[in-house]
Amino acid sequence: MTLGVKTVGPGIRGVGAGFLLLMMVPPAMAQPLALHPDNPHYFLHNGQVTVLITSAEHYGAVSNLDFDYLAYLEALAADRLNHTRLFIASYVEPPGAFKIQNNSLCPAAGRLIAPWARSTRVGYAGGGAKFDLMRWDPAYFVRLRDFIAKAARHDIIVEVTFFSTMYNDATWQMSPMHPDNNINGVGMGVSFNDVYQAWANAGLRDVQDALAGKVITELKDCDNIYYEIINEPYIGDDKIAWQNRMINSIVVPAQAALDDRHLLSVNVANGDAVVTAGNGLDSNISIYNFHYSNPRAVRDNYGLSRAIGDNETNAHGPLDATYRREAWAFILGGGAIFSNVDWSFTVDHEDGTYVYDAQTPGGGGAALRAQLGVLKEFIHGFDLVKMHPQRTILSNYQSNASAEALIASGKQYALYLKDAEAPQVTKGPVGIDLPAGNYRAQWIDVLTGEVVHSRSIAATGGVRPLKNLTGLSEYAVKIVETALPQSQTLSRHKPRHP
Repeated sequence: MTLGVKTVGPGIRGVGAGFLLLMMVPPAMAQPLALHPDNPHYFLHNGQVTVLITSAEHYGAVSNLDFDYLAYLEALAADRLNHTRLFIASYVEPPGAFKIQNNSLCPAAGRLIAPWARSTRVGYAGGGAKFDLMRWDPAYFVRLRDFIAKAARHDIIVEVTFFSTMYNDATWQMSPMHPDNNINGVGMGVSFNDVYQAWANAGLRDVQDALAGKVITELKDCDNIYYEIINEPYIGDDKIAWQNRMINSIVVPAQAALDDRHLLSVNVANGDAVVTAGNGLDSNISIYNFHYSNPRAVRDNYGLSRAIGDNETNAHGPLDATYRREAWAFILGGGAIFSNVDWSFTVDHEDGTYVYDAQTPGGGGAALRAQLGVLKEFIHGFDLVKMHPQRTILSNYQSNASAEALIASGKQYALYLKDAEAPQVTKGPVGIDLPAGNYRAQWIDVLTGEVVHSRSIAATGGVRPLKNLTGLSEYAVKIVETALPQSQTLSRHKPRHP
């Protein structure tokens, strides 16, 4: 199949290669994304403390030639989101994988662009010529760098994931590393479970090492990225030995040779787990990512003084509330990243307007993105460097209720409460332990960001009721220290409640 004008096209379809080569040149490199030196549970970017929040496409924005990534990035920015995740095209999905419709990781026949050049021999499983794993495709790296440069202009951080677990024969058979898809004999005799085994060879180790080094070289001047070694290494046979070797023998030395200071992350587990040497603990790692996660992942690993992320969620049905609540609980539980896969981003719907059916495994869409934009603006409205999670200041909530708190004691409090006054909760309103002082409290609708109630508080120390005056079953509260005349405040000993 003839690839046509889109072969080298970036986000704008049909743009010529000469224009692209001009556009791909980045400005002088700023300081790359870093852990904040005063609170390494969060990021420092462009001089600002930063939390990454998004509902984004399914990782194929660069490898799918039909995907208009400029329109996509503009849509994320319009929704006030600041993150996206990207797979390098060593992993491709077949049609119908995981019941995903119009999957950006499943390009149309002949429309995959990968780091490796195409050969003249027809036969790639996804259409077109097989790959020559001994030659790079310059057009791929033009497109990759252009995507990241355009993301930077929209203040969007890109997670660049080198590799992904091969989940079954069908996904392995789509990879350029599969022996049927390249002319080099690479991957011969290797099953999908063995692609990332430390002992597996068949040419795979050299190809994998070279790919990681090449990507690091190409992106060394980009300040809005971090790297993840491999997506979901814990599925199938253990890949931790392979991951450790990739980190310490390939990635870290490659970065050192280039004076490259990009952060490295590993994907630890689905749900939550204590990070150990057996699932990714390494002194070179700055970010520990979980999938389909919860605040326990943060609490169990907070002592590592690293950023903890929920960098993939999407498989729990279509309701916006599912992912909104997961996001608020995780971020107000001390997390640094929330990344939902948004199935409304597809080819020809890069603005996030695709209407998916009920078989699609998750959710997404304009309404959810707007709600996550509320969370992003709320959390960045605090002096986060001075804050830490401490839900123990809250009391009188049932186990079925979400109650998370980020605090700088006596100064500022960010609270998230869900179902805190459901009918089965009979003990009364949630209590909060506030040190003596004057405060201003705002109750915020998490769907709209609207301040639906505000009140002054004069606390004399100890627990006081934090009554929900909004009538909402899910809301946020912002409490900040303020100096107000006593006549404008409320004593906790009076029957009125904040």
